[in-house]
Amino acid sequence: MFNQDMVLQRMESLQHPNGAFIAAPTRDYSWLWLRDHLYMTYTYYYLGHFVNKNYYEKLNQGVRIAFDVLDRQHHKLERTIHPRDHTGKLIVHDLIHAKYDPMTLNEVTLDWGHHQLDAVGLFLHMIADLDMKNCLIQLSKRDRKILQLLIFYVQNVRYWIDPDNGMWEECLIRRSSSIGPVVRGLSYNDERGLAIIPSDLITIGKNSLLSILPFESRDRCGNPQHRHDCDAAQLFLIWPYNVVDRETADIILTRIIHGHPHTHTAEYGPSLEFHRLVQPLGVNRYWGDGYYRSRNGISAQWQWDFLISIIYTNRKEYDEAVRWFNRGSSRITAEHCITEAYVDDKPNDHTPLGWMHALAIIAYLKLPDEYKKQII
Repeated sequence: MFNQDMVLQRMESLQHPNGAFIAAPTRDYSWLWLRDHLYMTYTYYYLGHFVNKNYYEKLNQGVRIAFDVLDRQHHKLERTIHPRDHTGKLIVHDLIHAKYDPMTLNEVTLDWGHHQLDAVGLFLHMIADLDMKNCLIQLSKRDRKILQLLIFYVQNVRYWIDPDNGMWEECLIRRSSSIGPVVRGLSYNDERGLAIIPSDLITIGKNSLLSILPFESRDRCGNPQHRHDCDAAQLFLIWPYNVVDRETADIILTRIIHGHPHTHTAEYGPSLEFHRLVQPLGVNRYWGDGYYRSRNGISAQWQWDFLISIIYTNRKEYDEAVRWFNRGSSRITAEHCITEAYVDDKPNDHTPLGWMHALAIIAYLKLPDEYKKQII
């Protein structure tokens, strides 16, 4: 039986006294990733809404940490021109970083894929969403300045056209899962009046997003085995961002869950076959993913079942939501831990992975009570 309290306890074991969450208790993952921290913090909104309003205090503590992290990046946010190399590409390590020291909140300066626009979009979306739900403490002048600087930042890095490293911190290409969160974050802040946003900054992003969808990307990356037509990161376009229409959402879900054989496209050749990403022990990130590849050649199977459950709950397709939740719940360990991914039929070493716990708790809380009874 899914034990919400124990799953939450495992997630909170990753939290420092200052409120900062690390991704996992492993040497490589014992850092604060902005994206991971925000999803774990977001869990407290749902706990406050469905369980006890006292959780809003922890929600605001996590939000304050995120503002503090970005405040330490003000020298990058205040640039009107961001450095580029001789080819015109943005110099990634001079942009907002993805991970930070959980104690000092200073950036970790290892040279890797730091340019992750979805994390910026998530922050913008989350602040506007919590403002709309009246459970966020009053924003200070500093907070509003940071929001406004983030608007200038995504404009200056040309979020709609210049490539980023994406949610998976890999090759530089243009991605729907990066552009979509920024579009939603900008639109939501505009609706709430939290910042001054040029209308064309939203429009140009929407047009760019539409030109890529239903693909994750129409670009080829430097790794020939990678396929970026279909990607699990696109699930987030459906939730929490709701930035694609129902028809596009259906296409994304169909490709990820079932595949779509023998589709003809100019972008990927005359005999493109969409291989489904859903596997027996989870969901591949994308076809050809080499991160934690199993010995038999199968890419790591990530625990996105809970995210798919949330999507079906939002559609009021509760039987499907329960099915996907139970599929993910069946792989929770006896210690109430949810791993990052399965490799060679075993959880990898990043266990527990905090934001997988967050998605599981949110998925459970969003289900109507009568359907919670069907949870294993």
